[in-house]
Amino acid sequence: MIKNKNIFILSLGALFFVAGCGDSAKPKDLPKLYPVTITVTSEGTPLENAVVELVSDPPLKFQAITGTDANGKAVMKTYN
Repeated sequence: MIKNKNIFILSLGALFFVAGCGDSAKPKDLPKLYPVTITVTSEGTPLENAVVELVSDPPLKFQAITGTDANGKAVMKTYN
């Protein structure tokens, strides 16, 4: 139950993040972005509505976060 609640909260946060990130809000110092597609599975089954976040080391100013579709696929843009 807790796991599903955490996924819901993260998904809700991702929704607000994506809703506020249109091209009009794109920062001027944002570098060129490149698309990345991944598939998230659990025990071989595609995982729907999982939140995926790319984290850099060391942390950067910009983040890449999205959710998976019914096929467990997540498409996001990241740095070169």
